[in-house]
Amino acid sequence: MNLFSTYGRVGRAYFFWHTLVATVVFLVLLSLSFFIKDTYGNGSEIIAVIANLFFVVSVAAYAYTETCVSVRRLHDLNRPGSHVFSLNPFHDIYLSFDQLFEKGTDGPN
Repeated sequence: MNLFSTYGRVGRAYFFWHTLVATVVFLVLLSLSFFIKDTYGNGSEIIAVIANLFFVVSVAAYAYTETCVSVRRLHDLNRPGSHVFSLNPFHDIYLSFDQLFEKGTDGPN
């Protein structure tokens, strides 16, 4: 399955495992960028720039893949993918639990 596509559907298990693995990988990369910056970045601007670039790329990749998988999960629930971009925190919490626990619909979307 393509991580950078919003077309198609994903089930609960794929959504859960992808979110768990992506979060762990993101936290490891985030810790690594801070470690590089703290250990080797003192007095060396080039190392600090590389560590910051590493940080920005890991944050962007995490956010984009999580958005794509969430949109595909919403497609499985027969909801529009635009629900991912809600600004209401209560709706976001509801949507997170809905994506994790509600069974997807049968048939094509």
